[in-house]
Amino acid sequence: MAKKDLLLNLIQSLSANEKRYFSLFSAAPGNSQNYRRLFKVLEDEKSYNSKDISKKLGPSSMNIAYEKSYLQKMLLRSLRNFYDESTDEITLHSALINIEVLFNKQQYELCYDMIKQAMQLAEKGERYQLQLSLIQWKKRCMQRLGDYNYLEKQFTKDLEDETHIISLLQNLSQYRSLQLYMYSVASKKGNIERGTDQKKLKTIISHPLMKSINSAKSFRARMMYYEILFTWHHHNYNIEKAYYYNKQALKLFEKTPGSIGNNAQGYFSMLANFFNRALALNKIPELDSTIQKIEAFSKEYSNRIPHSLMREIRSILIERKLLMFTYNKEYQKLVKLAESLTDEINNPRPGFRPAFYIVFYYFTALSCFYLKNYDKSLLYSRKIIDGFDTKVRLDFIFATQLLHFLTHFEMGHKELLPYLQKSIRRFAAAHQLLTPANNLLISFFNELTKPIGNKANAKLVIQKYYPLLLPYQKDTTQNFVIETLDLLHWMEGKLKAKDH
Repeated sequence: MAKKDLLLNLIQSLSANEKRYFSLFSAAPGNSQNYRRLFKVLEDEKSYNSKDISKKLGPSSMNIAYEKSYLQKMLLRSLRNFYDESTDEITLHSALINIEVLFNKQQYELCYDMIKQAMQLAEKGERYQLQLSLIQWKKRCMQRLGDYNYLEKQFTKDLEDETHIISLLQNLSQYRSLQLYMYSVASKKGNIERGTDQKKLKTIISHPLMKSINSAKSFRARMMYYEILFTWHHHNYNIEKAYYYNKQALKLFEKTPGSIGNNAQGYFSMLANFFNRALALNKIPELDSTIQKIEAFSKEYSNRIPHSLMREIRSILIERKLLMFTYNKEYQKLVKLAESLTDEINNPRPGFRPAFYIVFYYFTALSCFYLKNYDKSLLYSRKIIDGFDTKVRLDFIFATQLLHFLTHFEMGHKELLPYLQKSIRRFAAAHQLLTPANNLLISFFNELTKPIGNKANAKLVIQKYYPLLLPYQKDTTQNFVIETLDLLHWMEGKLKAKDH
C-alpha cells in the first residue's frame, strides 16, 4: 500500500459510531476547520487522487500534506478516547499516562494510589511488561515522598518480584515465538503437506519447552502450549489428538476465572478451531453447542472488545455456518445465507481476512454447483481465481480450480476443458501439489476432456476412477480436495444417472 493511501485506509475502516464520535470530538471550539473539511472529502473517496482531492476542496491555501498529518493525529486521539477502557490493555496504558502526568504534577500520593489499582489489573491479566513499568513508577513515587524506610524494607521483595516477573515474561515470550513460527509455517500452506515444512514444524515440537505442560509458567503460556500441539497434530492429520488438545485448551479457558474477558480473542480462536476438529470427526452435537457458544460470546462481548475483533468473530461465525450447511448438503440454506450477506461481504471497509473471502466464495460456488446453478457457481469461482494470490488458503484455491473445471464440464464447454486441465496441472506442479491423490485427480480430469460429446463414455471414465479415488476418502493426508469438493458424491450421482 502506498504511504499516501494509509490515511484514506484508516478513514474507510471507521465504523458509523466511530465517525459520529469523531464529528463530536472535532467540533470543539477553536479546532481547525481545515482538517475537518479534508475528512469530509476523504470520507467519500474510494481511492486517493491528489488532483481530485484538491479540486473538491476548492480554492484554498490549505497545506494538504500538513492537514493530512494533523487529521491522522486527531483521528487517533479520537479513537483513543472512543475505546478508552474498552480492554484491560488500553486501560493499563491509559493508567501509565495518567501516572506520569500526576508524577510530573508532584501528586505522588494520588500517583501511588493509581499504581496500586493498575497493578491489580496487570497481575490479573498477566501483563508482565506493564507490571515492570508500574514497579518502577512505584519506586520513583516512594523516593519523591521520602519514604526511605519503605524502600529499604521493600528492596528484597521488589527485586524478587521483578526477577519473577521477568522469568514469566521470558517464558511467555519463548512460547509466543514458537507459536508464531508454527502458525506462519502452517497457515500459509493450508492443509497441503510439505516435506520441508514438516521439518520446520518438527523443530518446534521438539523444543524443550514442549515436553510438558508444566514448562508453561502462566495461563497464556499454557494456552500457547496447547495451540502448538493441536496445530502440529492437525498438520500431521492426527485429528483425534488435535481435537483432544483443543478441548483441553477450552477446558482451561472455561475453568480459569477472568481468562475469557482477559483474552477474548484467544478463547474465540479456540472455539473456532474446536468446531473444525469436531466437524472432521463427525461429532455433530458438539458442532451445534460450539456455534451456540460463539453466538453467546459475540453478544456478551460486543460492547467490550474492539470492532476489529468483532469483525473476526463475525467472519468465523459465518464460516462455521457455511461448513455446517455444506456438511449436511443444505445447499439452498447456504446460498440463501450467502445472498443475505451480499452487502456486508462487498463492504469496501477492511476487516475480513483474505482467507475468509476465499472460503466464503468457495462454499457458495460449491453450493450453486450442486444446485445446478452453474452460471453463479462460475461467478463465485472466478472471484477466487482472479482476486486472490496463493499466499493464503492454497488448498481452497486449488480446489476452486477443480470446481471451476467441473462447472464448465457440466455446462458442456468442451473447447475450454483441455486448457483448464493443463492449467490445473501447471498450478499443481508449480505449488508442489502433485501428491498421488492429486495426480490421480488430474488424470481423471484429463480423461474427462475427451468424451465430452458422449455421456456414456464420460460415465465409463467415472466408473474407472471411482474405485481408484475411493480409498483416498479415508486417507487424511491426501483427502482434502476430494472431501472439500464432495467429489465422490458428484461421481455417484453421475453413475446413477440414466443415459439418454
